[in-house]
Amino acid sequence: MKAPKMKVSAPQMSVEHTGEGRMIVNLPNGKKIVAEAKKTRNGFKHEATLYNQCGQIDDSTKINYLNRTWESYEFQSVINKLVERGGEGTPEVKAFLAKDLTNWAPFKQTSALMKFAEVIGGDLKQQNELKLKTLKATMPEILIPEDWGTLDEPAKADRLKKIEGLLTEIPHKE
Repeated sequence: MKAPKMKVSAPQMSVEHTGEGRMIVNLPNGKKIVAEAKKTRNGFKHEATLYNQCGQIDDSTKINYLNRTWESYEFQSVINKLVERGGEGTPEVKAFLAKDLTNWAPFKQTSALMKFAEVIGGDLKQQNELKLKTLKATMPEILIPEDWGTLDEPAKADRLKKIEGLLTEIPHKE
């Protein structure tokens, strides 16, 4: 008598955004990749470490940068370098890593808060101030134009509306 066939499926691959400068990619074989951003003397670097099912390091790699590179998502280059080098580059893993793995939640939250500023803000000046505070608080890397203080309130509102529009056009993921 033959034993019945059992279909065993590999766990789904997933991404965890654990905080600024860190991302974990869970692979189907129980392994995981931890990618981190670190500052260097002349710029920054991305490091990726491959952990086996027991939590031990199998491999690691890094890429140093002086300027930002064009990637579909943060850590894409270093993760792909590690996967190729470590032999984890199965078609399934490559297809998963080719997707956009960006954490869009902060953009969605910023957009919602900017819309809320229109509700709680009194006049146009207060609304603009609230929207600007929202941008500075949620996206500290954003650069405010030097001439911002010289603009009238309708011009500020117009620019802020354009930023809101860009944030709502982003392909938000739940």
